[in-house]
Amino acid sequence: MTLHTDVDDVNAAPEDTGPLRPSVTPPPLPAENAAIDARVAILARDVRLSSRERTVLRLIALGYRYREIGCAMAISPRTVKMYATNLRRKVGGDTRWDLMRRVLAE
Repeated sequence: MTLHTDVDDVNAAPEDTGPLRPSVTPPPLPAENAAIDARVAILARDVRLSSRERTVLRLIALGYRYREIGCAMAISPRTVKMYATNLRRKVGGDTRWDLMRRVLAE
């Protein structure tokens, strides 16, 4: 009994089935916005925010969603949500919109 194998089939690369989950292209991090950056710096100094919290706060103030922030920072949206929860506790407010208002006010 002989087993027939086609040489091309044996040496062929496995068929690309694509990613297992939809890929999300991270949005580019926005260019510096002097007013927002200055306000985030003041809040960071007043309430002692970490550099990651500052970055998350800045992106929230610019209107990014948790998923977009997660992609841009290479962290999960749940981690972003945890940072936002800590920010709300430190800075004050009940929602991320309150964080935005806090940064954009004054």
